[in-house]
Amino acid sequence: MEASPLIWVGFLAFFVVALVVGVRLLVLAHKTRRLPEFCIGVGVLGIGPVGFGAQVAAMQVPADSPGLARGVVVLAFVAVAAGVCCKLVFNWRVYHPERRSFIGLVALAVVAYVVMFVAQGRLGFPVVAAFDWAYHLRMFLQISALLWGSAEALHYWGMMRRRVRIGLADPVVANRFLLWGIGAFAAGFGSLVGTVAQ
Repeated sequence: MEASPLIWVGFLAFFVVALVVGVRLLVLAHKTRRLPEFCIGVGVLGIGPVGFGAQVAAMQVPADSPGLARGVVVLAFVAVAAGVCCKLVFNWRVYHPERRSFIGLVALAVVAYVVMFVAQGRLGFPVVAAFDWAYHLRMFLQISALLWGSAEALHYWGMMRRRVRIGLADPVVANRFLLWGIGAFAAGFGSLVGTVAQ
C-alpha cells in the first residue's frame, strides 16, 4: 500500500520546525553557556530531525547500498539516544535541580542505551526495526522523557497561573510553560501513537 502524500507534508513540517527550534536553542546555549539550553537543543534535534529524520532516510536508501543504510541507522540510534538522555538531564536540572537522586535515572538511561547499542550491533543494525525488547525499551525511554517533561511544564504552568492572578509572575512566562507542556505532550503522544500503530 502506497503512503499518502500527506505523510510527507507532515514529516517535512515536523522536520523543518524541529530543526529551526533545535538550532536556535543551541545558538542560545552557545551565547549563555548554560546546560538547560544545550540539553534541550540536543534533545529536540536528536529525537526529532536528526534521529527520526535519519530513520526515515535509512528506509529510502536503495537496497544495493546496505552499508550506507546501516550507517544511517547507527546515526539515528545515537542521535535519539543523545536526545533522550539530554531531555532527561533537562527535566532534572530545570524542574528538580535539588534532587541529586535523578542523576541515577539519567545514568540508568545511558546504560540502557549502551546495552541496546551492543545488541543492535550484533544484529547488524537492521534498517527495519524488529519489535523486540530493545525497540520497546527505546520507545519507552523516549515517550517517558517527553511526557515527564510535559507533566512538569504543565504543573509549573498551573503554579504560575495562580501567581499571575495576584501579580507575582509574568503572564508571558506562564504562557511559555503552557506552550512547552503542550509541545512536549504532542511529541510524546505522537511517539506513543506511532509505536502502537507499528
